[in-house]
Amino acid sequence: MFLLRVFPLFRQSSSMDSDASFGFRLRAKAEACLPSLAAFEHQKRLLQWGLKDGLQVLQFQFVRGFRKARADDFLQELLALPELQKELGSCAAGVEHVSFREKPCSVTNLDFFDRIRENDEVLAPSGAIRRCLDEEVNGRFVNDELSKLMLSDDGDDNDSYEPDEKDEAIYALLRILVGGGGMNQTSDSFDDYLDTLKHLYRDLIGVAKDRDTDEIKVTSLAFDVTDVKGGFELFPDKAQREHSAFLVFVEPLQWWEGSKEKKQQKKKQKKKLPGGVDARQSRVCWPAHSP
Repeated sequence: MFLLRVFPLFRQSSSMDSDASFGFRLRAKAEACLPSLAAFEHQKRLLQWGLKDGLQVLQFQFVRGFRKARADDFLQELLALPELQKELGSCAAGVEHVSFREKPCSVTNLDFFDRIRENDEVLAPSGAIRRCLDEEVNGRFVNDELSKLMLSDDGDDNDSYEPDEKDEAIYALLRILVGGGGMNQTSDSFDDYLDTLKHLYRDLIGVAKDRDTDEIKVTSLAFDVTDVKGGFELFPDKAQREHSAFLVFVEPLQWWEGSKEKKQQKKKQKKKLPGGVDARQSRVCWPAHSP
């Protein structure tokens, strides 16, 4: 499992030249870039779930402006970095093409998983995960109802969420935690997963307050890289591809930019927040943790 968190330097170049390099730079690994992974309780859980070594996390910075229209070039340059390829077990391999799809990041709280909490076939009233007889689900043997729900692709075992909801980045992260690694020992409580998920998701994304609605919105973009054409493989040969993931979280820091007409219209509006603060001054975008 790979999680990459990528965000710009605050003094980034505004150049959008299609030939310009994004100027990636490795900033940190694992616990250094995701504080949630350093906490003892989460370390203990990751070890229990077989993810202590199987979940690899890297953080990069870049200096060029980002637009989704250039996501292909962005990911291709990122995956060609020697520092990243070293973690993938490759060395100086070229990247010809990257297959990926964007994963929505619209969820802002754990109420999204209330449907699982309220499903009495999956959880007992106490929140304990119900056990079941060993069953093979997508090539994995599971013995609890939560794993059956999260690892099933279709059918009656996985009808709690619509396809677009299951495509959410936070759903993919929960699936990683529940699926675990090769030596996964599942937790008895659903709250264990939600607690680690909350901290992990908070570390991976950036948020900002919308000045028009006062809503907290996720500013990050997430990309699920599914294949690379080049001189290396995303995952080792022994990995189960259907249970492996390579997720890239990007903080563009440009989300508030809109049309000139919209900007001019908003300049005329002086909406005040509590305390007499001008809303235009409070609309700030920031990474989950400042570099």
